[in-house]
Amino acid sequence: MTLSGSLDWLAPCDAAKGKAAAEKLCAEGIDAHFVKLEVSSPADVEALPGFFKESFGRLDVLVNNAGVAEWTNDDPVTFRRTFEPDLFGVVAVTYALLPLLEDNPAGRIANALRGGALVPDGDSGGDSGGDTRHVRSRKA
Repeated sequence: MTLSGSLDWLAPCDAAKGKAAAEKLCAEGIDAHFVKLEVSSPADVEALPGFFKESFGRLDVLVNNAGVAEWTNDDPVTFRRTFEPDLFGVVAVTYALLPLLEDNPAGRIANALRGGALVPDGDSGGDSGGDTRHVRSRKA
């Protein structure tokens, strides 16, 4: 999911995978960059709004695509590991970036699911690949 004239930021918790994904997208002509984000890390989440505000002055679209889906039946430990990024991480990132999106009349949030996306207002969704959180800021 990319727009003409946009900067695409991949924010996976695995730095090596994030850098490799950004390089692959750049090779395909997409202006993609990497910023590390572990959605269960308060420090990572708290740093996001300042990063986008200082770097670009705004944020246009947040695509929440965090997910692990590793739980097995009757195993509360892996169930919790799944819900930490899939639910609580998505909420934390959304709340952290919501002020920037609310300041932008065109600000949007898309919550991606495996194989699709929940996108309000009839926008078309997309998959940024695997467990990557994908945030976008248009060039000023």
